[in-house]
Amino acid sequence: YTYGWEKREDGETEWVSINGETGADYQFAKLSKTTFFHRQAIQGDCESIWSNAIKITVLPAVTAGEIAGPKEICSGTDVKITNAAGPGGGNNSYTYSWEQRVDGTTNWSPVAGETGLTLEVGRLSQSTWYRRKVSGAGCGAVATAPIKIAVLAGVNGGTIGEDAEIALCGSGTPGEIVSRSEASGGNGQYVYQWESSLDGQSWAPI
Repeated sequence: YTYGWEKREDGETEWVSINGETGADYQFAKLSKTTFFHRQAIQGDCESIWSNAIKITVLPAVTAGEIAGPKEICSGTDVKITNAAGPGGGNNSYTYSWEQRVDGTTNWSPVAGETGLTLEVGRLSQSTWYRRKVSGAGCGAVATAPIKIAVLAGVNGGTIGEDAEIALCGSGTPGEIVSRSEASGGNGQYVYQWESSLDGQSWAPI
């Protein structure tokens, strides 16, 4: 026998000859669209016979979606990374893995045992980047854009004036307590609340 091959892209009605292909097998190049193939068998002057047609379905590329999490946290805070946009493409059947890297480094490492759409990080003590990798339909893994969770240094409340005595004259003498050192740590943006106490133990907001 000798052979001939034809193809037809999905949605088209006309078959197109594949030039130069005369073997029993056909190694096709990369496909970008779903395509049908069939083979013609020829023997001498006898009538040629066509095989059944087969369909090679080309799936859309897998997209990773998006993840979201807090941009800044205090050290020791429990963290969860959520799904902001689900994956797409492929055959709509996906597997997941997660990677992390400490801020200031370049190497990603797997988050052991995490295969879900979201990630329970737990308590975090140093600024860390995360990304989710999505695999589907044997098309390889694609990763989301990474997000950084910045762990802020603990807040130091600073110090205020010194112990002092004032004489109560009439209805009392006005005074001022000044800041000796301002607060530090965190993200550098602070609000203040003052309290007073008559015995140094029971405090009430001013």
